[in-house]
Amino acid sequence: MPPPLPSWTAAVGSTLHQTVAEWCKRAGIQLIWSQEDLDYPIEAPLKFQGTFSQAIDQIFPLYDGAKRSFLVDGNTSSQGILYVSERKK
Repeated sequence: MPPPLPSWTAAVGSTLHQTVAEWCKRAGIQLIWSQEDLDYPIEAPLKFQGTFSQAIDQIFPLYDGAKRSFLVDGNTSSQGILYVSERKK
């Protein structure tokens, strides 16, 4: 039986930036968050199963409809860097 997939959670009361920074630290990934003022509160508990990349691929689309949304880039597997910036509309 394969081992269970890792679980990635975001707690109510934290922010998206805090959550992603915590996930990066846990995964050994360097986070570059270019817009310090671009952040959103976590208003409902979130939980994702899978790899770090899968969790990142699932959390950011939740904010695609926000007034300011995100552009997420970086090669987490080979370079160990996640780059988060503002998507210019």
